[in-house]
Amino acid sequence: METKDINKQEYQLRINKVTDYIHNHIDQPLSLQKMAGIACFSPFHFHRVFTILTGETPTDYIKRTRIEKAALLLKRNKELSATEIARLCGFSSLSLLSRNFRLHFSMTIRKFRSLK
Repeated sequence: METKDINKQEYQLRINKVTDYIHNHIDQPLSLQKMAGIACFSPFHFHRVFTILTGETPTDYIKRTRIEKAALLLKRNKELSATEIARLCGFSSLSLLSRNFRLHFSMTIRKFRSLK
């Protein structure tokens, strides 16, 4: 196996650790410095490697993951309010969740929740 392949595998393992961390801590603030530390990269190098290996910037990945978790909770937990879901998914406010949700799904939270 070439050194290049070994490095790519090692980098992928490091990025996988970060994506696991993101999914397990999605309700908390996730800083570039913290994620870079988990991957044992400088913030600049982490951002570059993460983007190459996932096809998304760390910020876009986190935002998409939060919105997808919110969608899942909206469908599965009708008793939870949209405000509670925003908090559980790491959004600082309902309006921030609403804005991002509408951009991602092209519909409001209320409309999404009413779909069968």
